[in-house]
Amino acid sequence: MGQTRLLIRRRQSDGRTQYTLRGTLPELIPEAALHQLLSLLAYWSGERLRVVLRADDPGWWLEPWVDALGTVPEHHLDVQFRHGPEDGHAE
Repeated sequence: MGQTRLLIRRRQSDGRTQYTLRGTLPELIPEAALHQLLSLLAYWSGERLRVVLRADDPGWWLEPWVDALGTVPEHHLDVQFRHGPEDGHAE
């Protein structure tokens, strides 16, 4: 099983703290839980979040995520869809 990582470092350019969060979530996350998580991140960062939904095979599993993301206020998110390997730039 993987491990969730939160990397925190000082950003030299403006004195803010930069974070990177990487880990796994259940295949189906309750919409209210996703809304709560993303809303908190948007609130504390003061920025819109860029959410990238990536599929390298048929993306049938994306539909529940799109539905859940639809419950998050639009001003909190910038949602992108990508297809192909992670190191590729297919969109």
